Amino acid sequence: MVLQKVFIKRYTRFYHGCKTKVIIEYDYLIRSNYYIRGHSINGNSSLLHISLFFIFPALVIFWLFQWIISPYVVGRGGYEVFPNDPQYGWLYNLVRKIAEESKIKPPRVFVIDAPYPNAFAYGNRLSGMRVGITLPLLNILNIDELTAVIAHEIGHIKHTHVEIGMTIGLIPTVLGYISTLLMNFGYLAIFLAADEIELLFAIAALAIGFVIFIVTFILQIFVLWFNRLRESYADYNSFLVLGEGSKALATALAKIEIYMQNIRIVPVYWNYSDSTTSKG
Repeated sequence: MVLQKVFIKRYTRFYHGCKTKVIIEYDYLIRSNYYIRGHSINGNSSLLHISLFFIFPALVIFWLFQWIISPYVVGRGGYEVFPNDPQYGWLYNLVRKIAEESKIKPPRVFVIDAPYPNAFAYGNRLSGMRVGITLPLLNILNIDELTAVIAHEIGHIKHTHVEIGMTIGLIPTVLGYISTLLMNFGYLAIFLAADEIELLFAIAALAIGFVIFIVTFILQIFVLWFNRLRESYADYNSFLVLGEGSKALATALAKIEIYMQNIRIVPVYWNYSDSTTSKG
């Protein structure tokens, strides 16, 4: 169904220096409500409402999905170490000792077969908190340095940095999606606006999206600051547990950096599995 209306527009023009009111009649074709919502600001706003209605449940579901599977994705390629492990039982006992001194429940311990030296805390309430240690790290650090690094990772678990970091990181993601949605909607609506009200609505959506974009950028800076802060708290836990022994954390980081520089210069996958040294 197509409806047709006649609009009369009055405006003023100058003819030979005299101001004359001119009335112009023109036909403006208005389509049925179904079609106009397909291309006008009303239709776009309906789509926007639908998008905003589904975005928050979708992001919550995505966060829960990520929260559940992340321990298995992060720890892929590794195996769990138990106290009776003939090769790495000493490592489990070391982690348990540091955890008890930090007054937390000992996490599960995993040795990760990866081509870079690293240790990291991960996991959740379902899978259990975990500490992953890669084989190159076991090769390049002495027992004091390894102890300081593990105390650092236990500090992350003690202060619940894993959960907090994932949650805080989700906020800029949500706002970034909303910002992109509003700005794209505003750009499109400007070209499809049928009258001044729709044009103002489009400009408002564009402005709000831009403001949210700025807020997202500021929050990303905050996330970087928070990441640095939680590293400081983890370092402090290493100091509380080890005292002066936590100074070995500095030499451990230096060894990791030197190792990574050598890998960049000579990108060869070392067969470190055969050269694992015992530190028990």
